[in-house]
Amino acid sequence: MWIILKVDINKLNTLFYDLKKKLGKDVDLFIPKIKVQKQRHSKIFTKEINLLGNYIFCYHPSLKNSSILNTIRYARGLKCIVEEFISSQNEIKNFVNKCKYYENNEGFIKQSFFEIDTKNDLKFLSGPFTNLIFKVIKDQ
Repeated sequence: MWIILKVDINKLNTLFYDLKKKLGKDVDLFIPKIKVQKQRHSKIFTKEINLLGNYIFCYHPSLKNSSILNTIRYARGLKCIVEEFISSQNEIKNFVNKCKYYENNEGFIKQSFFEIDTKNDLKFLSGPFTNLIFKVIKDQ
């Protein structure tokens, strides 16, 4: 089962160690990252940016059990567990699979992940126009 964790990025190694200690070796952490290049004074700097800020995905088969969730709730480096992850398992799996599909060989998400498909109809998922279908006319 996938869960979403809000973490302290500086203590990520400590969190991973604690999760492995409490859950076992089957823990899978997924952190979608992008690589950004900036130019300053004719020098190019590359920087790794977490796509979701301080949120990460964690997979382990035993996370269905609420008592195990309570044991990891106080792991070092963990700020909180995002609630309502049980009802959103399909969306989480789809997002993680989409991110993994667009990863390059270094583990960073490619630019094509962010491109909008202008050939198909799109649908608003939230807001005042929820479930209305629209089409992108022009991409500038």
